[in-house]
Formats: sequence, structure tokens, C-alpha cells
Amino acid sequence: MTIAISVLLSAFNALTLSPALAALLLRPKKPSKGLLRRFFDWFNRVFGRATEGYVSLCGGLIRKSGRGSRDARGLQRCGWFFLAAECLSSFLPDEDQGYLFVNMQLPNASSTATNGYGYKGASKKFWPAQPGVQFSTSVIGFSLLSYVRTSYNAFFFVTLKPWDERTTKAEQFQEIKARL
Repeated sequence: MTIAISVLLSAFNALTLSPALAALLLRPKKPSKGLLRRFFDWFNRVFGRATEGYVSLCGGLIRKSGRGSRDARGLQRCGWFFLAAECLSSFLPDEDQGYLFVNMQLPNASSTATNGYGYKGASKKFWPAQPGVQFSTSVIGFSLLSYVRTSYNAFFFVTLKPWDERTTKAEQFQEIKARL
């Protein structure tokens, strides 16, 4: 019943009220004169010129977009060519802070006993076998990278000797890191 009444009211509105309102709103207006009319004429002229200028500017930019994108790709290639040698891995080089964090991860579901064997082998590599390494502290069953406690992870905190005691190239940070 509700839908039927709604359809009847909508049909009445569409056939009578809307055409009458359209006739009132769309009848031709008499041209007005005066200050307000001059302002609107001036505004329409300025707006028309601005629209034409904007359309011509956009057309020129669209015609030149192929050249602009080609130039941008060329600049990108030049930047890659010149900067690739300088920034291979990061923007800032690794800094020798006197310590290293080392994360060891065995295959998933490895037992704690297997992790202990891996820990013993890795700790022998850190201290005292490595020149420049002073101490090595380890935590079995923890990953500093993911903060997860599992049986197949181990974490090492490797303390290096003071900078003034590390005089040879083999005792420098980058060499120690490369060997580890």
C-alpha cells in the first residue's frame, strides 16, 4: 500500500508540479541594464579569457609531456649512474661504535640442544679467535631482530677492543664484520 501511494504521488508531481515549476524558472529573461549587469559582463569576459588561457596552457603541457617524461627518465638514469657507486647499500656507512649485535637463526623447529651446539661453534669464532674482539656475550633462545623467544635463535653481543688498541687492519670494524 505504501509503495502504491508513493508511486501515485510521484506520478502526480512529475506530470503537474515539475513542468509548472520548470516553466516559471526557464522563461526568457529580459536583459537588465545598470551597474550589476556591467559587473557581470566584465566578470564573464575575464573568466572566459582565463578559461581560454588555462586550456591553451594545458594543451601545450600535454603536447610537451612526452619530452618532459623522456627528460625525467634521462635524469633518473644519470642519477642512478653517478650515485650507484657511492650508495650501494645505504646512505650512511656503518659506524664503528665498539660493539656488534649478531643474530643467529637455525632452521625452524631446531631444538635447544642443537642451538647450543651452534652457539658453541659461533662463540669460538667471536672470541678469542677474532683479532679485535674483546668479549662476547650471548643469549640462547632469543632473537633481537624480532624480539621472539624460540628454541632456534641465539643473540650475541660482541664487544670490540678499544679503538686505540685496534691498530692493524685486521682489527678494524669493517674487517671484523666481513670475517664474521
